[in-house]
Amino acid sequence: MNDKNIDKSGGTNTSDLNPKSRPKFYVVDRFYTGNKRTKMQDREVFEIWDYLVVGAMLLLSGAIGVYFRFSGGKQKTTNEYLMAGRNMGMLPVILSLMATIQTAVGTLGFPGEVYLYGAQLYLYPLGFTVALIICTFVHTPVYFGIQVTSAYEYLEKRFGKLTRTIISGLFVIQM
Repeated sequence: MNDKNIDKSGGTNTSDLNPKSRPKFYVVDRFYTGNKRTKMQDREVFEIWDYLVVGAMLLLSGAIGVYFRFSGGKQKTTNEYLMAGRNMGMLPVILSLMATIQTAVGTLGFPGEVYLYGAQLYLYPLGFTVALIICTFVHTPVYFGIQVTSAYEYLEKRFGKLTRTIISGLFVIQM
């Protein structure tokens, strides 16, 4: 064995050895590539159609924002802007809650979770549906009835400012 194959601690430097002589527990070897191409070299890149789709999506989103900026002149107060003047029905509010809960992180992360840990993650929609039904028929009517904008505001009205502060702090810590 050469001196270059022995590290300073007396062990063998496996990065210079033949990968076939390595123990079987080396499932993925990030450092030994030899003359083979790595997965980073084999990855796909954006083509012109990909850029066109992303660009069209951004242009459409921007155009919608500009249109409603100049045509939505009835929003004069923050209540009208943030709460739609409290004139929205329950269905748009519930759909908004559903869109808020289903984040991009979840959408992008689910395939990786399924790949790594199996398909049991497909039970998520069942729990999501139950939670949505509970929010629809229990929480949303209460919030509409007492005209609060968040769970924290509800806690403050029901239990006091100290409770709201403690729960808000716990939420920040758990994040």
